[in-house]
Amino acid sequence: MFHYLNEFNTYLSRLVLSFCLLMPLIALAGTQPMPLADVSGEQITLAHLLGTETPLTLIGEDAQTSFTLPIAQLVRVLSINLTLALVPSAGLNNDSWLMVRINGLTVGQINLVTARLQGNAISLAIPVAVLKPGYNKVQLFAAQHSPTVCAPALSPELFTQVNTENSFFTLSTTPINPDLTLAQLGELFDPSSEATQAEVPVFVSNPNGALQATTLAYAAQGVARRFNYLPVNFSVLPLAKAAQPAVTQAKLRPTAALLIGNYTELTPYLAGLNLSDTQTPRLIVRRFDAAPARYLVILVANTIADQQQLALRFALTELPLPAVHSLNLDSLAVYGLPIPTPQRQNNEFQFRDLGIKSATLSGVDAPALDFQVWNAGWKQKAQVRLHLAYAAGMSKQSALNVWINDVQQGSIPLNLPQGGEYADFAVTLPTTLLTAGWNKIRLQPVLIPISNGGECKHFFPGNLSVSVFDDSKFIWMGNGSEEYTRDLVIFSGFNSMKWVSDWLEGLNIHLSGNNADLLSAAMTLTGKLSQVAHSPLIQLNVGTTLPKNDWPTILISTLDALNTENKQRFGLSPGQVLSRLQNNTPGDIAPLSWDAKPKLTTWVESNSAFDLTHTTLAAVAEDTMQPAYLFAASTPATLQTGMARAVGFGVWSQLTGTLAYWPYDGKPVVSIGRTQEPFRNYGLQRGLSIWVTQNPWYGLLIVLMAGTLTALVMRWGLTIYRRRRHEKNET
Repeated sequence: MFHYLNEFNTYLSRLVLSFCLLMPLIALAGTQPMPLADVSGEQITLAHLLGTETPLTLIGEDAQTSFTLPIAQLVRVLSINLTLALVPSAGLNNDSWLMVRINGLTVGQINLVTARLQGNAISLAIPVAVLKPGYNKVQLFAAQHSPTVCAPALSPELFTQVNTENSFFTLSTTPINPDLTLAQLGELFDPSSEATQAEVPVFVSNPNGALQATTLAYAAQGVARRFNYLPVNFSVLPLAKAAQPAVTQAKLRPTAALLIGNYTELTPYLAGLNLSDTQTPRLIVRRFDAAPARYLVILVANTIADQQQLALRFALTELPLPAVHSLNLDSLAVYGLPIPTPQRQNNEFQFRDLGIKSATLSGVDAPALDFQVWNAGWKQKAQVRLHLAYAAGMSKQSALNVWINDVQQGSIPLNLPQGGEYADFAVTLPTTLLTAGWNKIRLQPVLIPISNGGECKHFFPGNLSVSVFDDSKFIWMGNGSEEYTRDLVIFSGFNSMKWVSDWLEGLNIHLSGNNADLLSAAMTLTGKLSQVAHSPLIQLNVGTTLPKNDWPTILISTLDALNTENKQRFGLSPGQVLSRLQNNTPGDIAPLSWDAKPKLTTWVESNSAFDLTHTTLAAVAEDTMQPAYLFAASTPATLQTGMARAVGFGVWSQLTGTLAYWPYDGKPVVSIGRTQEPFRNYGLQRGLSIWVTQNPWYGLLIVLMAGTLTALVMRWGLTIYRRRRHEKNET
């Protein structure tokens, strides 16, 4: 018996070990959001607008889809054409048409049979009068019919496929260059652009000095928060280059530059403003005559302290600025901090808090209701609780399907012929489908009319509708920020940093040297942090020398500048790096083949092909000391370029584990370290239950194994008891 128990324990140990080794692979199996494709010139592809290169297929008699077309605030559209690469079904008749609407107005109709016979892309000239600055709603409606007299309404031959890569808008625009005021900075730092990233130059008298570092960090927030979630890349440049045409001027798009300095340094850029007082700190916006389509946002003050206060007020976008071109610091003074945007990362909130209004979705091919939720936690589970009503006259197959990140998670039946209502229908979204950062949730109705007796009798689609109300809720469930050890995913929402009255208590950003590229990286990082935190970071220390405090610290450094203590603290000593690379899963080791020839830095003394020459990395200090995070690269220029890529769409939310690295040539982010450790990082009460719900088969296997082991132990105990009792009776 002891022999069998020993073998069983050995088998159980191996099984548990294999299970633990498989957990990171299971965690890595989830899909990551893809960054948007770049747009060149004035051509905007549908793949860019939809965020996917997958062809779009319109199926059924009444198929439709919608998306938004952004138009920048400071341009006038001279002409716009829509080119659609269509592949209509050969089973459509001449009564099949595709209708294009923009902002509710019909702008063009395409006969689908003609489009199929021509076999090439169809171009539509769109009236510019239907467009507006900002986001324009574009709808494609396909009315598709079969030549068969009694064809079923849901025939498979009723389809038209749209190639999203070869379909595009062609815009001809010209800058309008209005005389903007400070109240219109939102039009200048405009998120409604087809660009995947904003480029903002920052001109200072000494780009390699750290005295203005905190000022630059505040100014970066003032720009980034006006851009909302559009990533912003900052470049710190010498003041002498301010008059040189920028690269973005080639597109003839209005661009903005920040100028920060004192009155003496900025004298050439203040000419013509008739400023009699050259002592008062001022915030100024003006057009720059020396560079067409260029605006200057000037922060001018004679002392570093005044420049910092000026930049802080610029960062507080909750406090509106007046419609003037120049304002002094006395007028910009803050008396009591504004109330920040409510934190929405935890607990529950209603759809109306996301800006979603009650909507009725109608038709055989009813449009979906899409929205996004920002996940600032680490492996959180969530629920959607829906309040909806649906009309009478639909078949029992009708349903409202719930999708999370393009994976169907739940289906709500709409199966009562007389119609009905759900006041609080819950669909649970497991942690395996939720990613850090943005998560896309789609409510897709499938509305099927009741059959009226045969294919030759038309369906009545008038009652095919379901309404989703804005008091529906999204709920985060368990696994709060206190329940996990430090992870790079903190940068998706600051969930584990200390907040005081809805404000981040404080943050240190330590630069390893006085360098323009390191300052640029710090500005890009700070701007992104303020975007994901939904509020400005009002307590900042940025520079090469920082005061002592217990605030979290982010170190921005080159690899050679790291001392031995920091290498050890962040797990970057040669032995630790090799250990991580050799002991992680094959998915983590695969990127080592990027470079066939080893290119080793002075501190990675090994035969590994782990090339850090063109790679940026982020790491977490796992000790119990002051919270610390590191962004590093081989050179300051590499770090600046890598930081600009990291803050882009999709990449930011992929920072996980204790070490992540990415090259700036487009290869994916690679995380090394823990990705999922349920028994270590979860509290036992909620964490174990969450782990069991997302891994039910493993949970059942463990329960069966534990039950079997208990039964064997009890049987062994009873056998020993009976043997001893029998021996006692014989004596």
